Amino acid sequence: MKAFLPVTTRTLSAVTLASLLSTSAGAALAAPAPLTTRPDLRQVKKKASRPISATSAAAPQSRPDSAYDALTTGSPPYNSVVAERGASDIFGPGEITVFGTPHRNALVGTSTVSANAIYTLNKNTLDEAANLIPGVNSASTGGTRNERTILVRGFNRFQVPLMVDGIRIYLPADNRLDYGRFLTPDIAEIQVAKGYASVLDGPDAMGGMVNLVTRKPHKELEGELRGGTMLGHDGGYSGYNVFGLIGTKHEKWYAQANFAINNVDHTDLSSNYDPTPTQGKGKRQLTDSQDWRVNFKVGYTPNATDEYTINYTRQSGEKRAPFSVTDSLSAQKDWTWPAWDLDSLSLTSRTRLSDRLTLRSPCIAIPSITF
Repeated sequence: MKAFLPVTTRTLSAVTLASLLSTSAGAALAAPAPLTTRPDLRQVKKKASRPISATSAAAPQSRPDSAYDALTTGSPPYNSVVAERGASDIFGPGEITVFGTPHRNALVGTSTVSANAIYTLNKNTLDEAANLIPGVNSASTGGTRNERTILVRGFNRFQVPLMVDGIRIYLPADNRLDYGRFLTPDIAEIQVAKGYASVLDGPDAMGGMVNLVTRKPHKELEGELRGGTMLGHDGGYSGYNVFGLIGTKHEKWYAQANFAINNVDHTDLSSNYDPTPTQGKGKRQLTDSQDWRVNFKVGYTPNATDEYTINYTRQSGEKRAPFSVTDSLSAQKDWTWPAWDLDSLSLTSRTRLSDRLTLRSPCIAIPSITF
């Protein structure tokens, strides 16, 4: 959808933004540009209606009739949480790559969060890590399901599907994914396509797509073990998390095994909370959860461009749903989720056929989800 401004309004907006957004020292000391001079409307209209020559068509053109172009000049700022493209621990066949010529004013794009940002900011679950990306927000669905969801520019989980290493994750019946069950310690990066997604990756991607790219080894022998404890408002115990990884990489093959555990004992309420008959002060009742995940990966790399990998993932979770603080006790639903499990055995391949043609073929062998 395009928005149009009158010629005089558009011209004054550009002058005003130029005087307000200038950051150079010279511009800061110089007198502001006068805004009382009325532009020559005939010259402005003449320039706006001038046809574009063949020589200038190759360069990026701005549309003089677009309010969006008039108010957004220059390139967007670089995102500090973008993963490095050359990182050797990113599982290449699990990435989603889009080829094309981008338009600088296009309202679509792709953002990534690196493993370093996730670790530094201590984001242990997918919904927490997704909050680092502009235009992406996490929220609770509320009610007795007690699920965490992700919104990409306002589109919910039914318009933004989830993939792990390029493999689509589905739930039976209603496909209501709980993003709080997906752990992040073994994730090399999170890819979020905002505003578009390829039809090759499946349906229901009106608002974009989320892809989790797992780690892979990049040394002959490597290992990692870390853990942490979560503390409440008063410094008391509220949970723990553990992660371990061991892997090896050789000239034509690699292998890796890792596990992650996230145990939440409770969440704390605000000290200003007024207790009700169903919820007292201090700890929020029925907010405990237990999640763990293991992953095994074996890859064959006959050359620098081709890669064939077998992945197995076992994920298990258990949670409860807290009561409403406003409804009476007789109206409450005591729901528990003793099994939120996922099993996946997949084969992914990447074969370079020519300099400009690469074949990728993800194939799910045994998908199984139970909840």
